[in-house]
Amino acid sequence: MSKFEKGRPKTGGRQIGSRNKLANSFLEAMLSEFEQFGAETIRIVRLEYPDKWLLQGVAALLPKEFEVLHGRERELSDNDLSDIINYVLEQKSRRAAEDSDDGTPETAH
Repeated sequence: MSKFEKGRPKTGGRQIGSRNKLANSFLEAMLSEFEQFGAETIRIVRLEYPDKWLLQGVAALLPKEFEVLHGRERELSDNDLSDIINYVLEQKSRRAAEDSDDGTPETAH
């Protein structure tokens, strides 16, 4: 009998709440690290590994998906959305090129 065959006796699977327990344990560990080493660690990670800071740090705290219920965004075509995304990416590249070695944006005088 295969693992997922109909009629196979249930083996219990994952314990109820285990996913939440893991998430809560992880967040508690992150809080402990933050309390011990502070915001300076976040700044270092942001400067030295911006892709990981953004994708694994910030994005992990955001909802996986959301729905826009009201607003002009619903009326935009796919081409308009693509243009907006390209504009944002160009601005991001421009700012990255302008950033100084210490991670702060250069200002025009």
